[in-house]
Amino acid sequence: MDKQLILKAVQAVMDINELESRYVAGVQVRKYSIWVYIIDKQNDFDYVLTNQDATDTDIADFIQKLDELKAV
Repeated sequence: MDKQLILKAVQAVMDINELESRYVAGVQVRKYSIWVYIIDKQNDFDYVLTNQDATDTDIADFIQKLDELKAV
């Protein structure tokens, strides 16, 4: 896993969670896996995007999705 990409994902999560947004996001880093998620708060934890054992490509897509949500 690309550590810089993971740190970028953590920063993107912090940015979206500071906004008054209808979404909340998170990253869980474990010894052998990474879990990334975006939850729609208004639909009682209706998952918009989840990925356990995320790859570098999944993490990059996650960051892109967060950037899109911040722009809305």
